[in-house]
Amino acid sequence: MAGPAVGIVLLLGLLAALCIPLGLLILFLGLRGRRAGVSPTCARCNFDLGGIDTGPGSKCPECGTVLRDNIASGKRRRRFSLIILGGMLLVLGVTTVLGTLIGGGWVRLNPAKPAFLLRAEVALDGGLRDSAIGELNTRLSTGELSRSTTDDLVAQGLELQADESRAWISGFGDIIETAHARGVITDAAWRQYTLVAIKPRFEVTTLVTQGDVIAVNVKLGPSRVSQAFQLQAVGQMEELLLDGKPVKYIGGRPTAVSSAITSSGSASQTSKVDSTDLTPGSHQFTARLSCKLATDSAVSRLDTVDAPVKILPSGTPAHKLVTDPALRGRVAQGIEINHLSLTQGAGGRAEFGFTVLFTDFPVDAAFDLILKYRDEKDAPRELVLGSVCMRAMPGGKGQHGSSGGGDVAVDEATLRRVASSGKVDVEFRPSLVAAKAQTNLYGIWGEPVSVQTTATVKFLTPDK
Repeated sequence: MAGPAVGIVLLLGLLAALCIPLGLLILFLGLRGRRAGVSPTCARCNFDLGGIDTGPGSKCPECGTVLRDNIASGKRRRRFSLIILGGMLLVLGVTTVLGTLIGGGWVRLNPAKPAFLLRAEVALDGGLRDSAIGELNTRLSTGELSRSTTDDLVAQGLELQADESRAWISGFGDIIETAHARGVITDAAWRQYTLVAIKPRFEVTTLVTQGDVIAVNVKLGPSRVSQAFQLQAVGQMEELLLDGKPVKYIGGRPTAVSSAITSSGSASQTSKVDSTDLTPGSHQFTARLSCKLATDSAVSRLDTVDAPVKILPSGTPAHKLVTDPALRGRVAQGIEINHLSLTQGAGGRAEFGFTVLFTDFPVDAAFDLILKYRDEKDAPRELVLGSVCMRAMPGGKGQHGSSGGGDVAVDEATLRRVASSGKVDVEFRPSLVAAKAQTNLYGIWGEPVSVQTTATVKFLTPDK
């Protein structure tokens, strides 16, 4: 616990430290009351001594106290306003202490709750629901959950997983996977769970200028599974038709995409279709997609998906560059090169690899990565290291890494200059060509962004 959380805990602790003793004091004063009237009473038990002999040696008929020095004037009457105020302060203080202990995890109530109460909390939203699911999963893993309750939770999870219109709750994935690990889930239920998990997705650029490429994409993940789930799957575009006819690919047919199926990661294979011969107007793709588990080919599915595309007349741009002075600073701060390497190869070429980290990125972007350097005559030179694309993050918040690699023509002397220069300049240059090669990136950031980074350079032979 750190930062603002510590301050909140300290504030709540101070509130409880004030409320509890103050509430006890006011409650005591209210219960003790104050004396009213002039009738003599026993100072110890508040018994009315009116009409009773209080001479030397006499005792209180109620409690037996010798009355000589224990006679008070008036009878004590409780002060209900103080009792109510003290009780409220005491309840507030105790509630604050319990809430802080429970919220901070120092006191756990879930292990003591009956299963039917936890089941009722599963129907709620937020943290109470998630903690209830977590406790039920813990009991399932230790064999403390009944088979009927397990079956109900598995059925509820499968129903939610299949309904993509509802937000997925990964805790149900934990329960289904724990039930599978303990052998208390039917083969049919587990097969249903994995088949939904490996469902491939088909994306296509829906608005294209005649003559530009149409990007089509087969994507695996992120899936509606637990955060710990991981199975290897292979997806493939079996057939792609446009208006019922086979498409004309640019650069060859799409290859299979292999990926570990998880709740957060994804992998995709993008191909390009020629639009030159298509007439302006509306058209329709029909894709047949297959996917199977790499470890069990019997778990496989074949989906047919339709997707529309609209062809604009030649010369009518579908993609454009956009700028916004209000976003310029966020764009520049939101790009970081996490890794950049160059490895000398044979024949005057070098292999390169890079990882770019985007943080809180507010706009769509498609960049060419340009490594800038100076030659032996101190003239500026550039190496194009591929492209990187990014969709605007929801709400302008989040973080995503993008990696790439390939090879580039570059001589050893240039590599050694890059290696000796320490920091190198890399320009992220807006590229409509890169945008068109991805699905549905229409308005991309239109200004270059320069970043300094350190490049790792390796050579075939050591420096002499």
